[in-house]
Amino acid sequence: MTVCVAAICETSASVIGASDRMLTAGNVQFQPPVSKCYELTTSAVLMVAGEMTIQAEIVALMRDRINAMLSVEPPPEWMRISEIAAMYSQVHSELRARRAASEFLGPLGLTLETFISRQTEMSSQLVSSLATEMITKAFPRVEAIIAGVDRTGAHIYVADGATISCHDAAGFAAIGNGWYHSNSHLMFSRHGKNAGFTKTLWLTFSAKKRAEVAPGVGEDTDMFAVRGLGQHFEIGDHVLAQFDTVYRETVELHARADAESERKADESLTELLAARAAVGAEEQQAVDTAPSTDGASPPSDGNQAGTNGGS
Repeated sequence: MTVCVAAICETSASVIGASDRMLTAGNVQFQPPVSKCYELTTSAVLMVAGEMTIQAEIVALMRDRINAMLSVEPPPEWMRISEIAAMYSQVHSELRARRAASEFLGPLGLTLETFISRQTEMSSQLVSSLATEMITKAFPRVEAIIAGVDRTGAHIYVADGATISCHDAAGFAAIGNGWYHSNSHLMFSRHGKNAGFTKTLWLTFSAKKRAEVAPGVGEDTDMFAVRGLGQHFEIGDHVLAQFDTVYRETVELHARADAESERKADESLTELLAARAAVGAEEQQAVDTAPSTDGASPPSDGNQAGTNGGS
């Protein structure tokens, strides 16, 4: 019940993202003043959609692992965005397995490790049953966008659960209930990775606003940009307020333009239908007055009268 959208620009040197603030936690849906754009490094951002009780754990675990990786001496090279995306997939899988183990193995005094090591002590039927229950255990759906810049340029990855896909070729991606509206706006705008920064900033903002017609998408907006290695920054509220004003004015202009187009189309159609009706009337009149095709002409009034008079 949300929308997150990201777009690459400046010849794959920068990436821009936008998100609403709508959160879903169990049966509760609300819009707190908290961003869903999480800075993982100074060059990478994680945006999340779906069950936040799951996402909160994933974000915390990823931050712990990334901080541990970056705290060693000497510090490592810039992390690849693909590596961070793979980390999301791994953490998601681990969290899912841990929850399933807690539910099905915990009551038996087992963990994932002991379940694997002690399988020979258990009946094959029990092992098969437990394995099936853990694998098929329903898990809340979560999505994420991992966007940022590394030494190879700007990248966008989308996570649907543990499944990762790269969206560098398209140059943009969106998740959440409003994904279709955002993607459509960027497609119709013919966005490309060579677009300028300011143009892409506006397109990304308006793509998020377009998605607000979808159920569960909030009106509040957060935006960020990564404009090169280590160049992450948030878009200020004053800029977003100005964009919001411009967007409302644009919507009003579009509404007036649509009304005018509809009026002109109605006039044109009315004229066409009237012309067609006139042509149809002429054709029908021609049919009504056409001579009979059986070879005999109908008698005139004079001939008829003469015949009557001679009888």
